[in-house]
Amino acid sequence: MSNYSKLSEQEKEKRREACRRWAAKNDRSEYYSRYAKENKEKVNAKNKRVRESNPERTKEWQKKNYANNKANWTPISKEYAMLKAAKTRAKAKGLEYNITAEDVVIPEFCPVFPHIKLRIDNTKSEFDSPTLDRIDASKGYVKGNVAVISHLANTIKSVGNAEQHEQIAKWLRTFD
Repeated sequence: MSNYSKLSEQEKEKRREACRRWAAKNDRSEYYSRYAKENKEKVNAKNKRVRESNPERTKEWQKKNYANNKANWTPISKEYAMLKAAKTRAKAKGLEYNITAEDVVIPEFCPVFPHIKLRIDNTKSEFDSPTLDRIDASKGYVKGNVAVISHLANTIKSVGNAEQHEQIAKWLRTFD
């Protein structure tokens, strides 16, 4: 194939016309979508360079894109959101991850505090929000090591170990 810059203007125009005819017959978005899938690393690198070289423009585009598409977003299930967040945390912390949607089942009531009914409609984390807990914090998000418990239970659990919690419980019972 010859170098485009060495072609005559007449040859260049023929090629441009062929491209216009192709574009009129074909869906370009399908072409770009296929190209992006086949050249993922190349496209991601280019997009990253563009974002880094134009931070103000990127921020402006993100705000505009968010505002324009907010109404079109379909809500995802709380289970899927918890699964995705766990995967992100596992990757960031270098933890093992092999759980699936079947491992993230939100019970009606918290298994630690049965008087707390878990609410999935909370827009922010509250004591009755469901959270994904790693039963053994030294392990990752692996099958058999995760449970859905209330935010309250998870917060209390995260600040101590079983022995410390027993000591607190023993001390509290002295006031009964």
